[in-house]
Amino acid sequence: MPEISFEELYTQGKILFNPEEPEQSILVIREKLGTYPEYHKFRIEEMLLGHDANKAHSVPKENGPWYSPKEGHEYWNS
Repeated sequence: MPEISFEELYTQGKILFNPEEPEQSILVIREKLGTYPEYHKFRIEEMLLGHDANKAHSVPKENGPWYSPKEGHEYWNS
């Protein structure tokens, strides 16, 4: 099986992925793309399902405090 680039693999995965039915559509993606070694190397499934995503805290007052100070904390004020 020839190598496939990240861009090709991710693009194909996005086309097949249905966020309304993530569990079902990821099974289709595994069946069609999971045989490529790069599928696991690039962690395509995790990207499509959002496991690697961290909630952003860069917009003040929208996501709550990102830092909770502990009493006696010596490094910086919140």
